[in-house]
Amino acid sequence: MKSLLTTNRPHLYTTFKKGVIDGSLSRSEFDAKYPDSWDSLMMLWNLYQAVAEVSDGEGEMEIVDWLVSTFGCKIPEDSVYREFTEAIKAAKGFRAGLIREFVSAIYRFRFTSDGVAKPTDDPLKLLKIMWEPEGDERYSEVRSFDAGLFWHLGMRYLLMRVMNDNRVGEQLRETTLTLEERLFDGKAERKMAADSLLVRCDPKNNYRFDLKGSRRVIIPLEFRYIKAGKKVYKVLYENRVKTENDVFRKSLTNNAADNPRARDSCAISLIFFSEEDLRAVWEERLCKDIFSNPDAVSNVVIRGKRKPEEKNHHTSREFFPEMKFISFFCGGILEVQLHLFPKYFNHKYSMGEENHHLYRLRQIQSLLRAAFPSEFYIDWDDKKIQNSLIAKQKGAISANFI
Repeated sequence: MKSLLTTNRPHLYTTFKKGVIDGSLSRSEFDAKYPDSWDSLMMLWNLYQAVAEVSDGEGEMEIVDWLVSTFGCKIPEDSVYREFTEAIKAAKGFRAGLIREFVSAIYRFRFTSDGVAKPTDDPLKLLKIMWEPEGDERYSEVRSFDAGLFWHLGMRYLLMRVMNDNRVGEQLRETTLTLEERLFDGKAERKMAADSLLVRCDPKNNYRFDLKGSRRVIIPLEFRYIKAGKKVYKVLYENRVKTENDVFRKSLTNNAADNPRARDSCAISLIFFSEEDLRAVWEERLCKDIFSNPDAVSNVVIRGKRKPEEKNHHTSREFFPEMKFISFFCGGILEVQLHLFPKYFNHKYSMGEENHHLYRLRQIQSLLRAAFPSEFYIDWDDKKIQNSLIAKQKGAISANFI
């Protein structure tokens, strides 16, 4: 979250304006308190000065010229201001969604009590509130912060829209049809089709997969079949296309919001029921018939082992695909994961730390603190609040076992 904290932190604009512009605070003193923020603030201060004393129409044109210098012909000049406005609106919806998904209702009042910067989507108005917050002085700091946050998140949302492939839905369609043509055995599916799987899990071990577990769970599934050699193997095929909010969330939590290019917007998973099945299908079919170009395959991770600098510190040690890689496939970038069913079950359904609900909570903690700083909202370090965050996610998981 360094990049977001650099550009938007509590009291940042007030300190810069009063201290630096009025001359009572040196750059070295400011840098000591807000490292790496000076130049970013000066850029926006210069833009604010250009719009502060002119009409709204002229101010909008100043912002249009400023945007064109960034986006050039990627966005037509006559629509770039509107596109920025729409990106701000989408980013604000993303921020509000964080509260709905992760924060219990009892703690939400402080997130909804102000009404000056929050309802504003217009870039010109946000720029002015950022430097000259309106209304009661008691709320000037939070309004300045919110306006700055909406501006920066909106800009990064717009960068994300410009930088990422907008044909991932079409790519997934082509990928699925290709796999049905070249990998999956349609005849075997018709003969061997089943619509559910009985799974045992252990309530005493966070409902993790356990062949001897006391809890039985019936999961509606749809199997695929792959012929390799003389055998036919049963697998699960799962796929997804990341939404804009999913891509945006990942870019923020990966400290990459200033370069929000996604490599996993389109992804597929194959889930196997034994190591032998996985190995046979990989060696006999996937390597030979599907992912057969070594120069198109990269970022291979075997059983969670990757380079130290690429390690995902939010991932549980209890969950990892047997294999994960990136491939250029069907004209686009595709993330591929190969799983064994027990770990896949735990990731999807158990109450353990490897469950994706709890993984996302760990992943989102730094973003909650940056988007809703404790100085203005709630104390994220408070144990009661932390426990409520965990309880909310576990409540969603527990519905699987009712």
